[in-house]
Amino acid sequence: MVSRKVLSTLVAVSLTLGSLLYAAPVAYAQGDIVDVAVADGRFTTLVAAVQAAGLVDTLKGEGPFTVFAPTDDAFAKLPEGTVEALLADIPALTNVLLYHVVAGEVKAADVVTLDNANTALDKAVLVTVRDGRVFVNDAQVVITDVEASNGVIHVVDTVLLPPTDYTVKSGDSLYHIAADLLGAGSRYHEIVALTNAVHALDASYPMIEHPDLLRVGWKLAIPGGAAAPMTEKQVEVDEALPTIVDIAVADGRFTTLVAAVQAAGLVETLQGEGPFTVFAPTDDAFAKLPEGTVEGLLADIPTLTDILLYHVVPAKVLAADVVELDSANTVLGKPVAITVEDGAVMINESKVVITDIEASNGVIHVIDAVLLPPKEYQVVAGDTLYKIAVRLLGNGERYMEIVELTNEMHPMDSGYPMIEDPNVIRVGWKLAIP
Repeated sequence: MVSRKVLSTLVAVSLTLGSLLYAAPVAYAQGDIVDVAVADGRFTTLVAAVQAAGLVDTLKGEGPFTVFAPTDDAFAKLPEGTVEALLADIPALTNVLLYHVVAGEVKAADVVTLDNANTALDKAVLVTVRDGRVFVNDAQVVITDVEASNGVIHVVDTVLLPPTDYTVKSGDSLYHIAADLLGAGSRYHEIVALTNAVHALDASYPMIEHPDLLRVGWKLAIPGGAAAPMTEKQVEVDEALPTIVDIAVADGRFTTLVAAVQAAGLVETLQGEGPFTVFAPTDDAFAKLPEGTVEGLLADIPTLTDILLYHVVPAKVLAADVVELDSANTVLGKPVAITVEDGAVMINESKVVITDIEASNGVIHVIDAVLLPPKEYQVVAGDTLYKIAVRLLGNGERYMEIVELTNEMHPMDSGYPMIEDPNVIRVGWKLAIP
């Protein structure tokens, strides 16, 4: 049975790697992966696990195998009671062990050229290089190329835990899922990378081409070692969440928005106590504006400031509350219209693509188009709402948007009328044009 062979190899590799790491160079009498692990002395937990799972013969087999072998210190980093629980649950233990084994002999020079590798468990591990160090998932490779007669061992400083499955629900975003399951929303890219890697092996996982777009029912691969539910102490630490500005800067998809906020002198405001709700347009959203618009706004700070304030609501409004609203007043003193179309939440003409990115001073909802404040128009003789909509919005059928926006403005500014009959408007009325 191939899986048992792979695990036996894992144990042997672990022991060999440990010997190389801590001992002075010596001439090794090469044994198989299990022999190397047993002889080393720093892989006693791994050896005990392989023996309990009945995988010794497998890992003593012909192979070749590549084993990412965790040391005793790596096992000690697991939550208290985890090792004992695994030794009492042989199927789960076997899965964990097989997740450390790759079929074939993959030397370090080859490992660093990979993005992922399929394991004997038939689930992929991610391979990354950070600051010159090789990581397998979140485990750092601390010793490489410990050769055995039936493969090679790379020593890792953390036990690799197989990914778990998560089914996307309504209102989910990758950032929110990562925050809930991995303890940090910024780790959403790990879910994308692992799900896409697993897709090549199992078509029931999607290929995520755009992290902003998820479908209800999708099965995602969540990296092993997902965060446990927060304790009261951890909840207190949650107060140290980054601010809205910090999140926007760190994300990397809001460089134009950040530059605009800096130019308008609004950084300190959005780093303030709040709470705020920010409808944050991505760089792609700004790119949809007519050519030269962004440059023109950066040269017209009052107008730029108005546009930015039109994206901010002076309260923390989570997605579950947003969908219950028809409109929301912004810091600019002008409301945005909120609608639900085909299951998608729209802010004016902009679609909300990611929800509930929580910050220490509020929440961010990501949108796919820049929100532009309404313009004012004064009714003149001969006007009808249909004609005004044709002239200013390009489509007479959009006249009801003028009615709705003007009526929404009325409670906040009595200079706008309440239009009760769209067929009756008066000369001199001030209308709000989307």
